Formats: sequence, C-alpha cells, structure tokens
Amino acid sequence: MALGHFAAPIIGLLLILTDVGGECVKEDNEKLISLHFKKQDKMQDEMTGIREETSRMREKMQDEMTGVREEMSRMREKMQVELAGLKENMQEEINKLRLERMKEHFALLGNKPSETLENGSNNETSLALAVLQLSSTIENLQSDRGDVIRQSQGYITEQNGLSEIRRTLEDLQANVEDLGDVSGQNMSLSNNATNVHKDLNQVRGMVEGLQVKMD
Repeated sequence: MALGHFAAPIIGLLLILTDVGGECVKEDNEKLISLHFKKQDKMQDEMTGIREETSRMREKMQDEMTGVREEMSRMREKMQVELAGLKENMQEEINKLRLERMKEHFALLGNKPSETLENGSNNETSLALAVLQLSSTIENLQSDRGDVIRQSQGYITEQNGLSEIRRTLEDLQANVEDLGDVSGQNMSLSNNATNVHKDLNQVRGMVEGLQVKMD
C-alpha cells in the first residue's frame, strides 16, 4: 500500500525527466542540423565566389591575350616593312655598285677598247673592288637583319609565356571542377580553395610579368 503510494509520484517524475531529456536531445539535433546547413551555405558562397573570381580572371586573360596578339600582329607587320626596306636598300646598293662598275668600264673602254679588252686586268681589278664593297654592304644589312630577328625572338618568348598562362588557367578550371559536391567535404574544399587562390596569384604574377615585358 505504501509502495503504491510512492510509485505514482516516482513514475511521474521519471516521465518529466524523460520529456526534458528528449527536448534537450531534440534541441541539440536541431542545432547540429542548423550548423550543418550554415556551413553548407558558407561553402556554397565560397565556391560561388571562387567561380566568379575565376570567370573574371578568364575574361581578363582573354582580353590581355587579345591585346598581346594584336601587338604581335602589329610588330610582325612592322618587321615585314623593315625587312622589305632592307631588301630595297640592298638592291639599291647593288644597283649603285653595278652602275659605278659600268661607268668605270666605259671610261676604260672609251679611248682604247681593243687594248683594254685584250689585257683584261683593269676589268678584273674593278670587279674585285666591286665584290669587296658588295660584301661589306651585305654584312651591314645582315647585322640589321639580326636585330630584327632578335626582336622577333623576344615576341616568341612572350608567346611561350602566354602558353604557360593558358596551362595555368586550365589547371585552375580543373581545381574548380574538382570541388564537386560540398556536403561533408569541409577540409577538402578548404584545401582546394587554397590551391585555387594560389593558382590565381600565380596567374596574376604571370600577367604582370608579361605586361612588364610588353612595356
């Protein structure tokens, strides 16, 4: 009888404690779920920011590469004009030498054509002088041509730099695609985001270096 008298309050107390404990567990679960979704939203925002930054960098690189191509096209046209000018100058020098030799020959043949033709020594001397002068002119023109070739090699180096930047952009795109699903990948996302930022900094450095070369 006495046991039954105390059993009801004890059972009621146990039920109350069970309800309170259940509410605590429920609140903890809700907090964990809320925290998980907040982390997921944060990671999605970070990925969105990385994609936007990558898109901006890609557009910027495309604009800069277009500018470099245009500059290289202008330089090619300029070098072609310079080479054409060098060829014209060379031909003019050759024509001048030929004209001078012809004048000398006509002067030698003017009064004694038969004697000069039979001897031939004066003509050989004039021809040797003409060859020496022509060789000197060709050497000077080849030196000018070497300067033009060195300029073109500088632009080839810049083209190689553009290829390296293009490969870095491809690696950057691969890192962004590797991010994948953000659920349960906090550490992996952080590492990938760090790699993406490193790649972005590397691309910026390459672009700045290329701009310095172009300036």
